[in-house]
Amino acid sequence: MKIKIFLSALGIWCVLTVMAVLNGVFRIAVLEPLLGIFPGAHIASTLLLLAIILLISFFYIRNSTHEWGKNELFIIGLLWLVLTVGFEFLFGHYVAGVSWKALCVDYNVMKGRIWIFVPIAVFSAPLLWGMHAGRQNAALLRRPVKFFALLGILLIVISLAFYRNAVSYKARPPFYKEIKKIIAPLQYSGIHDLARPEVMINLDFKKHNWQLANIHRFDDKGKLLLAQGRFGLCGELAAAVYEKIKGLFDDSYLIDYARAAESGYFLYPQSTHIVLRVTRPSFMSQAIYILDPSFQRYGELNEFDDYLFFESMPNIPFVEKKETDESFAVGTATPVFIKSGFLIMLSVEKQNGFFDKDNFSLSLTASRRFKYSGRYLLALRKNNGKDEILENQSLVENILSLDEYEVLRKRMLQWFVKLSQGEDTLKVQKKLH
Repeated sequence: MKIKIFLSALGIWCVLTVMAVLNGVFRIAVLEPLLGIFPGAHIASTLLLLAIILLISFFYIRNSTHEWGKNELFIIGLLWLVLTVGFEFLFGHYVAGVSWKALCVDYNVMKGRIWIFVPIAVFSAPLLWGMHAGRQNAALLRRPVKFFALLGILLIVISLAFYRNAVSYKARPPFYKEIKKIIAPLQYSGIHDLARPEVMINLDFKKHNWQLANIHRFDDKGKLLLAQGRFGLCGELAAAVYEKIKGLFDDSYLIDYARAAESGYFLYPQSTHIVLRVTRPSFMSQAIYILDPSFQRYGELNEFDDYLFFESMPNIPFVEKKETDESFAVGTATPVFIKSGFLIMLSVEKQNGFFDKDNFSLSLTASRRFKYSGRYLLALRKNNGKDEILENQSLVENILSLDEYEVLRKRMLQWFVKLSQGEDTLKVQKKLH
């Protein structure tokens, strides 16, 4: 092959690459908001790119004054194929950061993906047009070919002209209805788990931490169990939802967990509020969706401007390790549930600046939404060995039902009795009253 022919073929491949990038812009800007990511936009964008490849290669081969040989056409097709696949995978992985697995997804015909026809068209187009019967037949194709060429260019120009408006179009996230149906029955609440008799509080005075023992449950297969199949705290709800939605998404999506602060209830940087993050990486952009089962929210990242995301996690530690217990530093509270605009939290605290068998407290507090400070609903205290109780009945009546408060009060009394060196329950209750 002459160097001039080689360079011209390389130049045409560059043109094809630019058109492919513009086609990607058109897909993101117009097709995805209108047709959905898959299968609509995928199929439409692939077909449009196939038409572009065939049209450009037609004009290149048929308008050249060079007398093409079969070997030359084969080499050009092979050159285009190697450059196309190499660019897609090498640029996609090392520059755009798309995983190898995600890059291969579009080639899986068994899952309805038709992208494999793009490299086939790139390779076969020179042979197709070069070996075509004479110029007369080619002339018959010129009019429709020009029409489709102009149509393709017009569509791409429109996509670029209206790109900003188009990308702001509020399209629903993938599998929106299915996921909303999954999270609809879920409720952020730990009361049902705290009420289980095997759940206990343990104190470690040396390490200055406390533990909720047996708070998490797993079945024989290691699957996390929600109370009554729908009650749990953020980590439990996120883990349960992950198991239900992972089968909806193919390998072009990455689903992981994120630790976040939510401006309403979980304001602190040390917040352990857990949400799910669904990411769809691509050359042109990276679509990120947030799924928070605790508040039954699912949408694009820009809809969660009231969240501050700290870190991503491939898994939740206690779920991965199948841990049934949760440990906390003294003075650290764990959420119980949300009601009436308040976050109810359980904590173990120091008393008189000390943390020992004669100085500690079990506390139930309520923090109003968007407020940092909490108010005590119930506090059971060991104050220099003496038992004390603090109850805010008016606040309790404004927030909790009688049944909810009785469940929590009963459990806290039981824990306090156990922690009071095994004293008789009635004896401790009399002291508190």
